[in-house]
Amino acid sequence: MIQPPPLSEKRKAQLRAARLRFHAKFPERNKEAKARYALKYPEKYKEATAKRNREQYEKNTERILQQNKEWRLANKEYVRYKNALRRQRFKMSTPLWEEELTLLVTQEAHRLRKIRENLFGFKWHVDHIVPLGGKIVSGLHVWNNLQVIPAKLNLQKHNTFKETSAWQ
Repeated sequence: MIQPPPLSEKRKAQLRAARLRFHAKFPERNKEAKARYALKYPEKYKEATAKRNREQYEKNTERILQQNKEWRLANKEYVRYKNALRRQRFKMSTPLWEEELTLLVTQEAHRLRKIRENLFGFKWHVDHIVPLGGKIVSGLHVWNNLQVIPAKLNLQKHNTFKETSAWQ
């Protein structure tokens, strides 16, 4: 089988520009094609989107962090409101009969987090195994619902709960 010659950089740029003009002219067709692909290959679509988002973040980290800082400064009241809601959720999800033990375990978990950060050289989080404000299930802020995990894993979890059992 005869292979066609490779495209020159100039030709690649021309094709890319033509594709962008086409997508600008018919945005609904591009949107429909993406939706079909997402339905047909949900895992591939999710991975590709995550990869693209990671690359964009790595390329524009400083700009994104600056934009976030500016947004927080411009929306101080909203940030205060959201922080107050979070504090209230913690308070409401801590049962009185577990308060003392939970406080002790939480302090120990934060000490362990700092030790692990110094030891391993990357960030760790104190996480709720069953999230406090989950959509499917909501846990309590109690001593046996805490774990210390790498920050990367915690941020990937978002606010979800995946049931795991020793019986499965």
